[in-house]
Amino acid sequence: MAGSRWELALLDAALRASTRQGGRARPRSQAMLYTSAISECRRERRWGTAVELLRQMFVGELGVDVVAVNATISACGRGAQWPTAIGLLSWMRVACLAPDVISFNSTISACEKSGRWDAAVGIFAGMPGQAAAPDAITYSALISACERGHQWHRAVLCMSEMQHRRVAGDVVTYSAAISSCGKASRWGDALDYWREMRQDRVRPNVVAYSAALSACEKGEQWVQ
Repeated sequence: MAGSRWELALLDAALRASTRQGGRARPRSQAMLYTSAISECRRERRWGTAVELLRQMFVGELGVDVVAVNATISACGRGAQWPTAIGLLSWMRVACLAPDVISFNSTISACEKSGRWDAAVGIFAGMPGQAAAPDAITYSALISACERGHQWHRAVLCMSEMQHRRVAGDVVTYSAAISSCGKASRWGDALDYWREMRQDRVRPNVVAYSAALSACEKGEQWVQ
C-alpha cells in the first residue's frame, strides 16, 4: 500500500505541475498523465494502483481510451490477476470502447500467466465477433496457455488454425507447441513442428532447443 500511496502522490504532483496560472490542466493532458502512470504501474507490477488510476480517470470523465485500459489489463496480467483482466475486457464493451487485438492479447496473456488455459480459450473464442483479428502474439499466448495446462490437443488445434489463417508463427509459438507435444509424449508431432519451424526459417532459441530435446528424449529420438 505504501508503494500505491507514493505513486498516487507522484501523479498528484504531476497534475499540479501541469496547472499554470491558477487554471486547471486540460482533460487531455490529465488523461495522458494518468495513462503514463498506469503504464509505469504495469512495469512495476502494481496492478491495484493501475486499476485505481483507471477508476479515477473514468469518474473524473477524463476520456478513458483503449490504450489506458490495455495498460491496466497488462498490469493485472503481470500481477496474476486474471479475473480482473477479464473483467476489464468485458467492461470495455459497457464503456463503448472497442477492444483491439492488444486488448485480447493482454487478457489471454494474463490467463496464461496464471495457468488458466480454459479462460484463455474462452477469451480467444470471443474474438471472431470483434473487429480484432488474431495475430502471432495472440496464438503464442494461447498455445503457451494450453502448454502450461497440458492441453496438447488444443495446442495442436490452435497451430492448425493459425496456419489456416496464414498467420506466421514465431519462435515463441513453435516452442510452446513443441513443448506441449513433448510433455504429452507426442514426440512425432513435436518433431513435425521443429521441422516446420526450420522450413519457415524461424531461428530456434534456447527454449526451442530445450523443448525439442526433451520431446526427443521421451521418444528416444534425435533432433533432425
